[in-house]
Amino acid sequence: MRKVTITAWLVLIVGIVLLYVPVNLKPPSDTRIILEHNYKTYIAPPCFESSNPTNYIEETKLQEAFKQNYKAHSECTINELKPEKSTVLHSILLKLNIIESKWDW
Repeated sequence: MRKVTITAWLVLIVGIVLLYVPVNLKPPSDTRIILEHNYKTYIAPPCFESSNPTNYIEETKLQEAFKQNYKAHSECTINELKPEKSTVLHSILLKLNIIESKWDW
């Protein structure tokens, strides 16, 4: 009986942690973005139409933009790539590709 009580409490505590403990999720380093080489900036795909880019662009990953020390092209890009608050459970489901990330463009 005592083992059942301990197990029940452990399951309850783990459940609370999974459902209620907040974590900050950052965009993964392989998030698709567009490099604007003339201005040495990067653009989030949802912001592309409003960014008025030149013809010297390239599609790549976020890690490449950071490696080249490019800056965000606009407030739109900054807002699209902001970390989001989530729960541990949501984070696990994202890592397992059960649900889609907001950065899956």
